[in-house]
Amino acid sequence: MFGFKFDDKKQKDFNNNDDSLNKDACPKESAGLDEKAADFSHQIEDPSVIEARDAKEKADEKNKGYWEAQFLRISADFQNYVRRVEKEKYDYIKISKIEIIKAILPVFDEIDLALKSTQKLDLNGSMKEWFLGLEMTKKNLSKRLADLNILEISCNGLFDPNFHEALMQVDSADHKSGEIVEIFLPGFTYLDQVIRHAKVSVAK
Repeated sequence: MFGFKFDDKKQKDFNNNDDSLNKDACPKESAGLDEKAADFSHQIEDPSVIEARDAKEKADEKNKGYWEAQFLRISADFQNYVRRVEKEKYDYIKISKIEIIKAILPVFDEIDLALKSTQKLDLNGSMKEWFLGLEMTKKNLSKRLADLNILEISCNGLFDPNFHEALMQVDSADHKSGEIVEIFLPGFTYLDQVIRHAKVSVAK
């Protein structure tokens, strides 16, 4: 019914405009698809890359465990070394003290022997004062030794081979069999270690 007719020039311009629109739109759509495809391709990793990464993580974990074990072993060895050195130091000091104590004991023995020998004498005047002074010296020496954990071995009661050395057995009406009768030489301990056994006589 109604019809419009463009002349040839207008028809050609219209067609050109339509083609330009299509050309402007297609590159944009094409570029968007390319970007999505690129993003998707990045999300999909190469299996060899994944395998290499997993292998590296396992190796790192193994190395971490190895070095942790090495650290613990070295720490334990060092602690054992420190304890061993401390023990050796303690033993050395203890042995040195024992040697010094053994050198002092003869002085104590001489004082004790002097006191025993004078107990049988009737002392008067200055001799009695000398005896009391010597007795006080022995008490002070015993106290100093005790302060250093050097204790005289008790000889009251039964004979104990761990602390006493029996020089003889004697008859005694005042003692039961196996009891200590007389002390010939006092014994001493240092930190529960016997330095010298007490030399005694034991009732039969």
